[in-house]
Amino acid sequence: MPTEPTMPTDGPRLDSTPDVRSIRDDRADRALPHFSMPAAGARWPRRRIATATLLAPALFAGLVAVGGGWPPAPAPVWVTLVALTAAGSAATLSTFLAASGAGWRVDLGCAPCAAMPALSVLAASWLLSTAPHQWSMALTAAVVVGLGLAIRLVQAGASCST
Repeated sequence: MPTEPTMPTDGPRLDSTPDVRSIRDDRADRALPHFSMPAAGARWPRRRIATATLLAPALFAGLVAVGGGWPPAPAPVWVTLVALTAAGSAATLSTFLAASGAGWRVDLGCAPCAAMPALSVLAASWLLSTAPHQWSMALTAAVVVGLGLAIRLVQAGASCST
């Protein structure tokens, strides 16, 4: 006569398992690099806002010229993406200004990769020049500048060891 399979009893029972919320994560104690983004309501210094405001139209005109000039047919998507790229580029470049009270020196950062956000502005202009009036390349340029700005904002709190 066949017997029915039985459940093993050597494992933990469901009613005796501890609550997941009470288990402490040991990974939190390990030393990991700490990166902090500015708070959502944090204000930029006025000199950075003014610099970004002044740079954005000039960068927009330059990016439109590099991207093949004004499109012959209405291309609102392309123009909007180039405007976003120019605004992101202006914000990225304005982060290289020192904070208020630190004088007018340029804040380049410490790591060799600190130049990458500024190079993302050049990469965006190169991307726009490779395929004039193509919205896909304008979107790629906006993403590249956005990544450069995000990296710059994360690195802005880092200080040199000197």
